[in-house]
Amino acid sequence: MNGLLNDLGLDRSELLRHTHEQRYVEAFRVPNATTWADVAAFCCLIDRVGRFQIEEMVGSSYQPLDKVLPQIIHEELGHVGYGTARLAELAANPETRAEAQAYVEWGLKHRLNEEARADYLAEVKPILAGMELAVPDEDYDRRYV
Repeated sequence: MNGLLNDLGLDRSELLRHTHEQRYVEAFRVPNATTWADVAAFCCLIDRVGRFQIEEMVGSSYQPLDKVLPQIIHEELGHVGYGTARLAELAANPETRAEAQAYVEWGLKHRLNEEARADYLAEVKPILAGMELAVPDEDYDRRYV
């Protein structure tokens, strides 16, 4: 990804010297994720979100990005596959089912999907309007946002 940024004239190579903790986005800062069940739930759920976001860029008009996406998606699918298989294994065993269920207590999300969507639209619509760009109607929003 740094190479892609360099191609666009942006040098963010200083980020490569950051520690793993400094690189993590907030979603990866789960302080209570201390067990393998936590890791499995994280891979199953959060890495799946990453896959969804990356898949939205497939077919990008920026060819260098489109070229690297299959490898990135392949890696995400590995994480998701591990997490799903391991979490299912834990959930199927009566002795570890409670441990598999415990991810609900992480507090991964602060809003329901519909709330997050509404907040996003409330923030983006005035920005687009301020740029005098057409704001899609609600039916369009529901399909693509």
